[in-house]
Amino acid sequence: MSLFQFGLFLIAVQTLRNFKPMVASIEAIYMVEASPYLREAQKMLLCGQVEMEQVAIGHRARCQYIDVDITWCEDIKSVPKGKAFSCSYSVNW
Repeated sequence: MSLFQFGLFLIAVQTLRNFKPMVASIEAIYMVEASPYLREAQKMLLCGQVEMEQVAIGHRARCQYIDVDITWCEDIKSVPKGKAFSCSYSVNW
């Protein structure tokens, strides 16, 4: 995911706060990110200073914009079955 695309994702998460019924239907957010550096940068933008906890499928922290956990997995195969709604981006530089 490019920095521009992540910026759009961040704006979308911040905007969701205005749609309370929709936010209430979100159980969790799963992100696939293999790079520990990018994962930390995403965590800082989405969750702030809270520490990520190690979980069986990756790392987890609470979103600072909506009351939901964000779990970072290193591989799409780690996202629990039936929990995936994917938005994939392909960047050609």
